[in-house]
Amino acid sequence: MSLNKLEPIVRSDLHHEVISRIVDLLIDLESGSRLPSERELGEQLRVGRSTIREALRALACMGAVEVRRGDGIYAGSIDESILKKLVQLGLVLRKTRWKDVIEVRRLLESQAVMIASTRWNDEDMGDLTRISDQLSRFIGAQAVSSPDASRLDLEFHLAVSAATHNEMLVFLVQSIRGLLETWIKKGFAGGRLQIEEIVSEHNSILGAMQDRDPTLAARVMGEHIDKSSERLLGDLDRDQLIVQSALLEGV
Repeated sequence: MSLNKLEPIVRSDLHHEVISRIVDLLIDLESGSRLPSERELGEQLRVGRSTIREALRALACMGAVEVRRGDGIYAGSIDESILKKLVQLGLVLRKTRWKDVIEVRRLLESQAVMIASTRWNDEDMGDLTRISDQLSRFIGAQAVSSPDASRLDLEFHLAVSAATHNEMLVFLVQSIRGLLETWIKKGFAGGRLQIEEIVSEHNSILGAMQDRDPTLAARVMGEHIDKSSERLLGDLDRDQLIVQSALLEGV
């Protein structure tokens, strides 16, 4: 994309749309490339400099751009962590609905566990067993540390994807799961997510993988995600946009 070929914005959601346009520009730039100035961006997109500044501030917090006072705006080094954030931001900006995120997560993780069931090695199974054992220690606890429980739940799903030995699948699972992370932490803290149920479902997934039964593994993973979604987001309108939810705190 040429640096002077940005099209004017005609939609009303200026802040998110400006971020989207700048992200499109960044994708085609190398790290350290200089972007147009705030004034030039504002003129090309036909928005005020305050809107441009707000969008750049959000991208700078991610590390996607670097604003050097008195020097200019430069493309940041887009490493894997920043790329995941941009993927998540892209889903928000594209008016993604919760039901769509849940459907994609189900498809991805069901496919991941099918592949993992035929590819896992001793190290993979050791990681999954260790994580499951650690999470099971929370069963019956008087007080559950939501960050610890949430972390172990996340680690289990990422370990399943890692057992596919497919880096793209791992990346996609991490990106989708990141959108749900705030709600998952709130679910543990608020008692909507029951450790005993989650451990039981994880063990069913683990057993199917140990038996190298990809069909059963995919079925129990799908059932687990369906149940988790009901427990987690039961009071949330599935047609609600991600952009309208609490997950945008900090975006």
